[in-house]
Amino acid sequence: MKIIRKQASCLAIAVLLSFSAASLSQAGVNWNVNVDIGIPTTQVPVPPPPPQTVMLPPQPPPFVYVPELGYYVASGISFDLVYVNRMYFHFRDGHWYQAEHYGAPWRYTPVERLPPLMRRHSYNEYRNHRDAELSRYKSEKEYRGDFHQPRGNAYGHDKKNKDDQRDNDQGDHGGGEHGHSHGNK
Repeated sequence: MKIIRKQASCLAIAVLLSFSAASLSQAGVNWNVNVDIGIPTTQVPVPPPPPQTVMLPPQPPPFVYVPELGYYVASGISFDLVYVNRMYFHFRDGHWYQAEHYGAPWRYTPVERLPPLMRRHSYNEYRNHRDAELSRYKSEKEYRGDFHQPRGNAYGHDKKNKDDQRDNDQGDHGGGEHGHSHGNK
């Protein structure tokens, strides 16, 4: 009951002020009156961006393991593509997208749903670490770091085998299916 009286009082004051403002406006005085009657506003949820179409190379690029990040980044492509926890992630237009395998459809992933390894660093830190490791990968004749090579093509699933399950069970480097190929580019 008190709320109704308070709202009625506020309305009455607003009406009186508007009549006063009308007479003052004739005298050349401008008035603005805002009345907050305590009705909460609801926020309209913003839908996530639509799924992205990513044109992947038909032959998957090698993914180089970046120790400072704890996961793999794609080498030799012009966009950000990451492999962590047996999933692929792509960053475009300020949003992250994920796919279950190389060439699978992408779906929007809010930052809070990214793997913890990916949330540890800002996007700028990610790019700095990525660029430093990819530079080592390209310049060293006998590169000694780990890398992951997706199997199949852009339109097929990564093949799984018992070694992949063993790697995933051991929790190495944030994902299974990586090759311990050293010096192969």
